[in-house]
Amino acid sequence: MIRRMALVIIVSLVFIIGIFSICKMRLADANKEAAEKNQQMESELDDFKNKNIENILYTDDVFSIRKLTKDTYVYTAYGEFNGQKYPANGLILVGNSGLILIDTPWDDKKTRDLLAILKNTFHKNVSDAIVTHFHNDRVGGIKALQEEDISVHSTPLTDMLAVSDGYAHSLGDLSNNDFLTIDGRTLEIYYPGKGHTEDNITIYDKKDKLLFAGCFSKNNSDKTLGNIADADIPEWLKSINKLQEKYTEEQINWVIPGHGNLGGYDLLDHTKSLVEEQLKEHSK
Repeated sequence: MIRRMALVIIVSLVFIIGIFSICKMRLADANKEAAEKNQQMESELDDFKNKNIENILYTDDVFSIRKLTKDTYVYTAYGEFNGQKYPANGLILVGNSGLILIDTPWDDKKTRDLLAILKNTFHKNVSDAIVTHFHNDRVGGIKALQEEDISVHSTPLTDMLAVSDGYAHSLGDLSNNDFLTIDGRTLEIYYPGKGHTEDNITIYDKKDKLLFAGCFSKNNSDKTLGNIADADIPEWLKSINKLQEKYTEEQINWVIPGHGNLGGYDLLDHTKSLVEEQLKEHSK
């Protein structure tokens, strides 16, 4: 009886030690993976800064502004996502008398800071803004814009979703396939369908042959689709096909993704490949 109890105890101890060893190994693997991910994000951030240094009009620790064409500039605002410093792209369009902002920085404070920088840099005020979906890297500064009497254009769906997340109302005046002329700049608003979010829109400037795809498009260094908490992956594939049917490669010189390096039409192809990979993973 004593021998049997001793045997049971020994077997139990061996089992516990085995479980402990497995947990320890998995924890070590998780820590290693997290460290590698942090290192990769830092490397990508440095790579982003280096590749976008040409035609820099303004730069500090939070913002950079890069001239893209004669009257079109890309701004990048650095915020935090999952505890990491992360760049988000927007556009500054120079109109006849003022500026048009495409997407706000991450929050009201950063948006107020950007407005001051734009005033000092361009010696013009922002008259209008367009937000392309309801996440904070697009709508986080709506309140700050409204404090300056800046009209914030959006689709009704983006307005509804943003308000439900605690952000200020925007106009909700854009349709899913619309043309908007502001201060001499004519922009085509297009809703390709669900993707990164259910409300994501793109903005096309025919004169500059520029497509602001926002977070609907990934950049070429992205290995995954990133934040897909509000994504519809199967519909994203259909939506990319619709977008590529609407705009041919000949119509586009620049594609501006929501995050990371700018590119051309190939960014849409790359995003499509990432969506297809994600669908394959889900089907396993």
